[in-house]
Amino acid sequence: MESMELDNLLQQYQQALNQAQLLNMQSWQLNLKCFENQQGQKARSSLKPVIGIKVLALVLGILWVGFLGILVFAVGWKNPYFSISLSMIILFTLLAMAAYTWHLSILLSIKYEDNVLDTQAKISKLKLSTIQMLRIILLQIPFHCTWFWSPDWVNSHDIKFWLISFPIFIAFTALTIWLFLQIKPQNVNKPWLKKFLSLGIEYKNLEQAESMLAEIKEFKMDFV
Repeated sequence: MESMELDNLLQQYQQALNQAQLLNMQSWQLNLKCFENQQGQKARSSLKPVIGIKVLALVLGILWVGFLGILVFAVGWKNPYFSISLSMIILFTLLAMAAYTWHLSILLSIKYEDNVLDTQAKISKLKLSTIQMLRIILLQIPFHCTWFWSPDWVNSHDIKFWLISFPIFIAFTALTIWLFLQIKPQNVNKPWLKKFLSLGIEYKNLEQAESMLAEIKEFKMDFV
């Protein structure tokens, strides 16, 4: 008789334990779902300013390219330094606009119902493309030092050209090459590059969104 009562008590205890475990699991899943929704909403909110910046950049880019295009058309080959310099600036601006358009399509494809991994993958893709785009944009720097040159000035013995303008062009060209070689995904954790990238709202907000989504993974690991 005592053995049967003991068995009943053990069964009741096991049932209570199973119910407690089930309730704990359900509670954890509910907390996880709430946390995922909260962090996901914060992450997507941090991406909204990035969308606005991309749209503004595209509008300004169209106006800038149109303005420079008119100048190149008006001057033609009367001054090749002017026309070539502005044409190269237009080219790099168009490449940036193409990248911004692609970025905008990715940002607009991020939906509230997307799972965390998909959103993280899209943000990582945006960060990588932002770095690559920055490298391309920087290549136009030397051409900002030559658009005001003229054949007469270059062929002259003007000390202002050979001791000021030309050395400045060489210095900025060297700086551009160095930045192009240094700014790459492999160096993103270098302090100077991290600070440089954080100067832009776009990359900083992308990192914030990525950090918020990473907290979801940490939350899951804490309960494993």
